[in-house]
Amino acid sequence: MHRYVQVPMECRGIIADWDPSAEALTVWSSTQSLHEIRGFLARLLGIRDNQVRVLQPDVGGGFGQKTTIMRDEWAVVLAAKLLGRPVRWIEDRRENLVAAAHARDEKMDLSMALDADGTITAIRGEHIDNIGAYPTMGSSGVGLLVGPFLPNAYKIPKAS
Repeated sequence: MHRYVQVPMECRGIIADWDPSAEALTVWSSTQSLHEIRGFLARLLGIRDNQVRVLQPDVGGGFGQKTTIMRDEWAVVLAAKLLGRPVRWIEDRRENLVAAAHARDEKMDLSMALDADGTITAIRGEHIDNIGAYPTMGSSGVGLLVGPFLPNAYKIPKAS
């Protein structure tokens, strides 16, 4: 399969404001998981969690694409700290379609065993995910879901 990706109506966006006097960061992010983002940004900057404040405005639908913070958003945060002033980035549709981390190429080879009546008695799949040279949070792990979902709603005695 070629690259598939969620296409949220509202693309990602972030505003980062570093306060050098308090060594504190305030971020407005279109995230779906602000606590995880706060912890990640604290580790990125080498500061404590309580020095990072993440505000989550109305983010619209993300379909999982906004659960993590991507490299372009990291760059906004690092630029805000480096420059000592607020930095904003709003993703446009083209950027989203070209660079969204949830998209990947996939390949799966399936083998099935059937009895004389055509009932599937076993299924085996080998799944390969192309997560790219620089995987990020959210760009990998889908392969872990393939095995449990392989039989789907069917009673197939053996699946791997």
